[in-house]
Amino acid sequence: MKYVLRMVVTIAAAVWMQGALASDQYNYETRVGRELATLFDSLDRNRDAQVSREEAGGDVNFLPVFDDIDVNRNGLVTRGELRDALERRYGSHAADAGLEVFAVSGEGAAGTP
Repeated sequence: MKYVLRMVVTIAAAVWMQGALASDQYNYETRVGRELATLFDSLDRNRDAQVSREEAGGDVNFLPVFDDIDVNRNGLVTRGELRDALERRYGSHAADAGLEVFAVSGEGAAGTP
């Protein structure tokens, strides 16, 4: 009987931990989406809804991922490319969190293809 009780408690704890870890992952990915979109907005100095390599300058957070996001290799990252990159890497919830940042910034989803 003690063995069965221990097994039930162990299984319940494992299930709870798995749910907690999945929630942490989801929250992390959503936060990344918001942070990258906020960074994008801050780097878009001329407010044309895209970030050039020059605008990204020496930013240690955005410049390293610039080429991964700029899939058409035109030297510009658009909001659409950022959204697609977030969706590919983290899922639609992260991409949607990024779009929410753009909506709050007062510019909606301008620049998305």
